[in-house]
Amino acid sequence: MTATIHSPHYLLRMAVAGQPEGERADWLRHHLEGKPDTDRRYAWHVAEALFETHPVVLRTAATALLAHAPSRPFAAMALARLLNRLGEFEALRALILAELPAPPVPRPEWLRALLRTELLAPSPEASRHWAMAMAELSPLARRSLRLQHQCLQGRPGDDGEVREVLAKRLPPVMAQGLPPALERLAMARDVAVVGNGSGLAGSGAGAAIEAHDVIIRMNYPRLGGHEADAGRRCDLMLFHETKRPILPSLVAREPGFASLPALGIRGIPFEDHAPPGPPRLPNGLIELVSGIAYPWPTTGLAAIILAAVIFARPVTLFGFDFFAPGRPGHYFGDVTAAVMHELAYERWFVARALPLLGRAVTRHASCA
Repeated sequence: MTATIHSPHYLLRMAVAGQPEGERADWLRHHLEGKPDTDRRYAWHVAEALFETHPVVLRTAATALLAHAPSRPFAAMALARLLNRLGEFEALRALILAELPAPPVPRPEWLRALLRTELLAPSPEASRHWAMAMAELSPLARRSLRLQHQCLQGRPGDDGEVREVLAKRLPPVMAQGLPPALERLAMARDVAVVGNGSGLAGSGAGAAIEAHDVIIRMNYPRLGGHEADAGRRCDLMLFHETKRPILPSLVAREPGFASLPALGIRGIPFEDHAPPGPPRLPNGLIELVSGIAYPWPTTGLAAIILAAVIFARPVTLFGFDFFAPGRPGHYFGDVTAAVMHELAYERWFVARALPLLGRAVTRHASCA
């Protein structure tokens, strides 16, 4: 008999669920107390594992731990992830400023906290560290974030510096050869990037989507029965690499999915050999996507940046609400996004920063 191997996420959920209901928060607090603050990756794991099943337990445990032992970055990071996904941004801002002070040598990822803080209100505390942290970034990320910072401050932005870096970085990537679907995307007259957001339901956008030269979809959505709202054609399917293990079940959703041009994508370059199945987005393009936005974008945001900014095609967005609070995740079902994605930031980026970076981006009413 083959032993069943469960993921750490599953094991933590089961451990919490196995406690008496009134004692779960105390159990989790003691569990977190035993983890070193240097284990920041585990903070992500805790938030990811418990966000859907035990958000109240996670919030209660982390809050209690911080009350008894202030300056615990581990607990603060797990709680910050939860608040970000719950959309409680004022509480998130207060937590960032109180419990997550900038490190002595600011790391690049600290900019995410600064930018997220400034999305909520002007923050002198965050601004003091901005210039120091910027020095740690790549030239593309530095210029993109500078443009976003200007946008946050209400100053007019100019994408010339971003375009200058892209003009140097993109040709070597293109010279290494692109998958045929990306070559077609790079030359497209216009592009429909079709998200799976609930705004597509009842939108009647199918014909408008089908009218585009190239159509990009994400993560093998359900199309049967939704053609009037979502269309049916797909010229490029992008899927997040975390879904590769379940690709057979996703591909089986629609008869034509198996023959579609598809690319796996994630926010940081791949270091291992290519796995069986559809190829991956070239590392050079992944670096450009994460440099323009951040290293953990949703598949949808990565697709938007790829089409509208990197390849500078005229783009229309359909079905993007970035899992807005209170709405079903997809037009074909209620789902949630991984907690690593900063959805409030992504909504802001598409609404405010993308118009400065994308030459011709239109948002269909299904994005409302």
